[in-house]
Amino acid sequence: MWTAVEQTGAGASKKEDTLILFRDPTPFKGEIYISVEKDILSENNVVITGDFVSRVFDGGYNAIPKFIKEMEQYLSEMGKKAQDYYIHYAYCPKCAKKYGHNYIILFAKI
Repeated sequence: MWTAVEQTGAGASKKEDTLILFRDPTPFKGEIYISVEKDILSENNVVITGDFVSRVFDGGYNAIPKFIKEMEQYLSEMGKKAQDYYIHYAYCPKCAKKYGHNYIILFAKI
């Protein structure tokens, strides 16, 4: 996908400002979304809209279900419920090891 973004040329995305989101609609299917400034002709372009609540967590990838439960509790206290979740991994595994943290940002669509 990133190759398609790069091939689109100037203005498609600024690498340092790119937001990559992950969504797992089923245990056997994952989706990846890359923020871009203009449509990428060879890809399935979507627009994600709505109201979101986000929180930062620090832990392993296997802790995502725990983080989602914490987020659901947090939303419940606000009288809200998530319709869907998107996840941003702030660090790659090598960087997480280097920095001693593995920041994960949950975006709950409410």
